[in-house]
Amino acid sequence: VEDFEFVLGTSSSSSSSASTTSSLSTEPLLECFDATTETTFRVPFSQFYNSSFLIETDARDTSTRTKRKRKRKRKRKEATPLRCRHDFRNSTVFFHVGKAGGGTFQTHQRAHRLRLRPVHPSPSSRIVDRLVSLDASSPDALVVNVRDPIDRFVSAFRWRLLRLCSPDDERERGKRGGAAEADRRCKISEELEEEERMLRATYRSDPNVLAEALCDDGDDGTRREKARRDMTRMGHSATLREWLDFLVGDHVSGIPTVGLREFWVVPLETPPGADDEPQFERHVDRLLLSLLRSKYGRDPDVMRRIRRTFDEVNTTVGVGSRHSTADYYYQ
Repeated sequence: VEDFEFVLGTSSSSSSSASTTSSLSTEPLLECFDATTETTFRVPFSQFYNSSFLIETDARDTSTRTKRKRKRKRKRKEATPLRCRHDFRNSTVFFHVGKAGGGTFQTHQRAHRLRLRPVHPSPSSRIVDRLVSLDASSPDALVVNVRDPIDRFVSAFRWRLLRLCSPDDERERGKRGGAAEADRRCKISEELEEEERMLRATYRSDPNVLAEALCDDGDDGTRREKARRDMTRMGHSATLREWLDFLVGDHVSGIPTVGLREFWVVPLETPPGADDEPQFERHVDRLLLSLLRSKYGRDPDVMRRIRRTFDEVNTTVGVGSRHSTADYYYQ
């Protein structure tokens, strides 16, 4: 964690707009990445964590969509010139495995002001090369969200059917559209149309039909091989083996010791008898706090304040209950 460390101090009489308030002069400083200006500097704790700003940020990140994004961004820039983030983009990569709680994970990291390097919807060879690179400036921590593979398979099949436009679809059609708009927008293109037809017509809108085809032990194996090819065309179908091939392949012994140092796994679990317990959210919060501890852990007072802020944000914004495991299982 040496790369994460910096000296905590107190704000001075600097002319910087980030530390001009005299009442904050004795507060510890946090490292701030301003996404608007793409700069990094330090600001007092209470300025970094501002409850009203956090609520605004969470609402903005979960509701702003492509067509209105640029206009709203300009307005936000004028109204809120400072948007601090704990910046982990150069040190920590997040493999966002589809239909395994990745959207919930990103909602939490935004609400709690963390910024990681996301990879989605499929593995990136460029990022993998950086993870195993001899370059000391490359990321050395990897976060992966995981879920029971059968649950993921069923969820991906149903989700794609929901997101893609059917022939008689009455929703607004387009090549893009956020997940939160699935009730009024569907996605369509030549390639997506073929995927939708495959799921609806070939496999009768039933994930079990595709599962049976994948397990078909017929003499020539034609049906099974076709099902395997079809599955690769289905969005969010990449398996953990595909995501983590560089770790589980025969060449694992070739990974240099200065490459990947930390590997975090965040499970989307459904404990027996506790289907509505937000277990996943608690796992996410523990991981985010661990990352912050690696950055600010030498100052116990700062970590105590950060923990209190986590509780306040979860209560005020409601990120702790955004996705119960029962809701996600249905999806």
